[in-house]
Amino acid sequence: MTYTLPQVTDASIIALEGEIGPAAVIALQRRIIRALDSRHPRIVVDVTGATGPGGATLQLFCGALRFVSRCGATLALAGCPAEMRRAIDLCGLRGVEFHPTVHAALTAGTTSRALRTDTVHTRRTSATTKGLRQHA
Repeated sequence: MTYTLPQVTDASIIALEGEIGPAAVIALQRRIIRALDSRHPRIVVDVTGATGPGGATLQLFCGALRFVSRCGATLALAGCPAEMRRAIDLCGLRGVEFHPTVHAALTAGTTSRALRTDTVHTRRTSATTKGLRQHA
């Protein structure tokens, strides 16, 4: 999935699709680390096409998101449904931006730069990520 916008921030977009299970969280963590290694000061996680997380997976998901702010990057969630937002609030994450769309999350940023988009496809028991199998 690629977003082409006339004015884009120096951000990395990670799009989650399907159920957010443990394997999807691991793939998300890898994408976050890759974005931080690329010195992206802003990470946008698009959860528009995602469902969950629940139970123990919620703790893992929140831990992955918390890692972004610990590294000094800005974290924005796009398309976060109300029930997922409440769950994230219960995790005590501070400084997370919530936006209705990826476009809104990007325009909340500042400078115009190149954009990298990664998509994490999830299933009930596994995650398939562009390039992930190359490193496995």
